[in-house]
Amino acid sequence: MAAGRETGLDRPGRVIPFLLVAVVLGLVGLPVAAWLDLRGLSEQILRLQATETGQLINEMMTFYAEEVVNHVVTAEVPVTVTHDFREVPGAIPLPATLSLEIGRRVSGTTPSSGPPRTWPPGCSRSPSRAASC
Repeated sequence: MAAGRETGLDRPGRVIPFLLVAVVLGLVGLPVAAWLDLRGLSEQILRLQATETGQLINEMMTFYAEEVVNHVVTAEVPVTVTHDFREVPGAIPLPATLSLEIGRRVSGTTPSSGPPRTWPPGCSRSPSRAASC
């Protein structure tokens, strides 16, 4: 070969089209790769949320069956609504107490040792007045 002869990619005019093609492929490929990655991540998060929601619903149904329905079925006295439903025969929990108990059950924590919540007079014993408390 002669020393003055340029071949293939040695000439500057031939390098530029290859460089442009590489840049364009990179600019197109990067968003596609990010989209595919985010799609997989979104699917994983949605599956996790669905599983956790299913577990929450199962815990809620189990708690309600074990604590609320059992108190009503075994009650030999009229059913009452109260925050201390476990100690009162035939009592069922107030909506706020039910929410707290389900939250504790789902999170796996035990009731706090703080002072018990006090309710206005008449709220803890009568289902007809419980809605206004």
